Amino acid sequence: MKRIIIILFFAGIATVGLAQTTKKVEPKWQDFSTTINAPEQEKITMVYVYNVPCDLCTTIEETILADSTVIKALAKDFISVKFDSETKEDVVVKDKTYPYSAFTETNGVNIYAIALLNGKMGFPTFVFLDKEGEKIGSHFPVKETEEFLTILRYYSSGDYKDEKVPFEEWIKKQ
Repeated sequence: MKRIIIILFFAGIATVGLAQTTKKVEPKWQDFSTTINAPEQEKITMVYVYNVPCDLCTTIEETILADSTVIKALAKDFISVKFDSETKEDVVVKDKTYPYSAFTETNGVNIYAIALLNGKMGFPTFVFLDKEGEKIGSHFPVKETEEFLTILRYYSSGDYKDEKVPFEEWIKKQ
């Protein structure tokens, strides 16, 4: 009996030790304010627009954004930033201030999220900005890793610059 208790004790310690060393894998997120306000970037900026009570956001973070292939693609060709649509702090983008707007005592949105998403409030949304910080596309919903990798290939290829080949047409040709 003592032997079983000792074995279970050490198994428990090993399990706790493994759980503590498990590190969440995610893209290398850059500072939102610094990135958005830079005069020009060397890469396209991918803005992950989310909100905290969003179950789909959590799922995307645990699957798509935790995928090693996605992380490598983002690191290679993109600057990745996160933007919480419900941030209560004023957001300053290129000398324009976007405040938080409360709908109720507990709910609201930062006006920059509305501007960034053209009023189409769906979360999470991936917004892509060119090297000058101009919006070149947004994608919602994204539900599969391979779908997101295809989106990343579209922007990293530079094909988004050809106005005659929007994303939907480009995807048909792939």
